[in-house]
Amino acid sequence: MGRIATVARGIAIFLLAGVVTIGVLFYIAANYSEITNEFTCEGETKFADLPAEVDKGRLKISEYRWWVSLWSDNTDGIATFQSTKIPYFYELKLDRSGDGNFSTYAGLSKNKGFVFRHATGELGFQQAGMTFTGECTPAQ
Repeated sequence: MGRIATVARGIAIFLLAGVVTIGVLFYIAANYSEITNEFTCEGETKFADLPAEVDKGRLKISEYRWWVSLWSDNTDGIATFQSTKIPYFYELKLDRSGDGNFSTYAGLSKNKGFVFRHATGELGFQQAGMTFTGECTPAQ
């Protein structure tokens, strides 16, 4: 009986260690897979052929960590923009080039285009007949 109990205890410890390891990895993936930066933006919004209007809004860039590429094709992140004239803009796939303050984020999909240059704060996008161009600064 002593040998069977020792083997059973070893198996139980091994299984418990596996469950704890999976739990810790899941916690890290769920809580630390995204880095978010928010910006306040001022610029102009233009709808179709109407004159441009002064607009203020908020931009959120969510970048994904390297391990997100293990389960997703979208490895660089997403961008979200909302302003007084534009209720919501969402770019699903965001491509990043450069690092840190010299990063440029771009997205292009059906009827949408998006570019944000972190070094200069320039933002431009077009979606469904509306265009926003302006400058953004880090939100406080």
